[in-house]
Amino acid sequence: MKHSSKVSLVLLLVIMVFLSACSSGNNDPDNETVKQTEASPEKDKETDTEPIAKSAPTGLPEKYDPPIELTTVTTTAGWIKYPEGEDADHNVWIRMLEEEYGISVKHLWTADGGSYPEKINLAIASGQLPDFFWVGGDQLQQLADADLIEDLTDVYKNYAPKVITDVMDEAGPLVLESATINGKLMAIPWTGFNQENVPMVWVRDDWRTNLNLPEPKTMEDLLAISEAFTTQDPDNNGIDDTYGIGMDKDFGSIQGFLNGYHAYRNIWIEDGNGGLKYSSIQPEMKDALAKLQQMYATKQIDPEFGVKSSSKYYEDIGTNKLGIVYRIRSASALQSQTPTAEWRPYVSPSIDNNPAKMQHELNVSGYWVVKKGTKNPEAVLKMAELFMNAFYFNTSDEVFERLVDDKNGHGAIYTFAPVEIYRPFNNYNGYLEIQKFKNGEVKLEDLTPLYRNFYNGLKDYEDGNKEAWNQNAANGPLGSGYVLGEYIKNDQFMPNQFTTTPTPTMISKLPNLLDMELEMMTKIVTGGPLSEFDKFVDNWNKLGGKEIEAEVNEWYQNK
Repeated sequence: MKHSSKVSLVLLLVIMVFLSACSSGNNDPDNETVKQTEASPEKDKETDTEPIAKSAPTGLPEKYDPPIELTTVTTTAGWIKYPEGEDADHNVWIRMLEEEYGISVKHLWTADGGSYPEKINLAIASGQLPDFFWVGGDQLQQLADADLIEDLTDVYKNYAPKVITDVMDEAGPLVLESATINGKLMAIPWTGFNQENVPMVWVRDDWRTNLNLPEPKTMEDLLAISEAFTTQDPDNNGIDDTYGIGMDKDFGSIQGFLNGYHAYRNIWIEDGNGGLKYSSIQPEMKDALAKLQQMYATKQIDPEFGVKSSSKYYEDIGTNKLGIVYRIRSASALQSQTPTAEWRPYVSPSIDNNPAKMQHELNVSGYWVVKKGTKNPEAVLKMAELFMNAFYFNTSDEVFERLVDDKNGHGAIYTFAPVEIYRPFNNYNGYLEIQKFKNGEVKLEDLTPLYRNFYNGLKDYEDGNKEAWNQNAANGPLGSGYVLGEYIKNDQFMPNQFTTTPTPTMISKLPNLLDMELEMMTKIVTGGPLSEFDKFVDNWNKLGGKEIEAEVNEWYQNK
């Protein structure tokens, strides 16, 4: 069984900046990024002895005695600043692990984001591996094939604490499966947040109420809103200068709309017969493109979308010409681009009675692996547990400030932790906790410091600061937290079922096929005949698609 993520190390380094636990999105140009900084050395000396609240007992020791020493490697980033005199081997996390838990962590090397993948590949080639480190899917497969890493099957079974097994369950079964090779768990997935950041439809509710339009509960409603935003002067400026829906040249900004037609771009989905099929060549895509063609012809889409990158598309939001955008749960960029507007998120509507399923990649940001022969491989789980407890479950302001965010401008303290695991639905869970507090089910001090920060932002809005409407759009009663809850309740997710490394034909032929796909989509939307879709499907099959499909299904049947 060969399972490893297609996520590249370069992408993983970007992901480190956009931590799911923070009130932020993923690699979207308009994300929020929580600025988390480390305490000063003087403060560390006073507070390093307070332990993190512990979870339920497991087979893991409270403290290693005698102490153990493990080597690792890590990345550095310009936005992270260690306090004076400190570095990767000398900081609050390293001291805490050694003094309180008997785990001494030493770095063989550090590298900036751009060179980390190359240095990992050199380490694999030379056999000069640290005791534990993080890799992407390609490296995981390579290491497993070369028998250079530990089988963690029994380690996970015997030692994984509940906070870790819970987060793996939350991330979905494909996550652990992706780290399983030939029936053996060869890594601990560094869980990600792709599922929490699937698109929802954001509507200029000030425009909608100006025109007395209903909420978009169906695709028919949404299409009517788009037409009205284009033709009925929703901003009341007397100029014909607004568009119904936003779109970029790569179609990334319209993914949620395609999903509303049960059309999925560039993923592999179940074919109903025990196999997988390529999403972009299914008839639902043709239907979605036909509708976009009609919207383009009626000027509901910017006529210059075909030359606009995603960053330029986001700039256009600030011109107050777009009324509907599909995007992630965070509203901070909408707030910064259009501070006086009123955007509201809605569940992405479907073209029929079947709920729209939002496509996403595997909920993995990488993999933690342990070098073959390393003593105490379970220590990786211990360090992951400590990170989870400090960031996600600790209610102490002191612990949070010491290990997560000290507000002193040194950098993101949590990134000093040698092992990180992300909680895939952290922001949604924060929304739920806020609702519990508002309903009187819990006290404010029962919330974690991060969730109290979420609540304080919402309270600022509720106390009259309407400039903080993005806080209400995230954690208010009908904000993006509510929308995510609807997605979860109705199972409105469509994960890419292909979770291994690219097949040989993918490597050689998929780039050209993807170029053909984008060209076809653009041609149809801008007025080309719908027969272009059928021509593309035929060419896709002839020029490598059938070979790719065969390779994908060979893997799928034998996984």
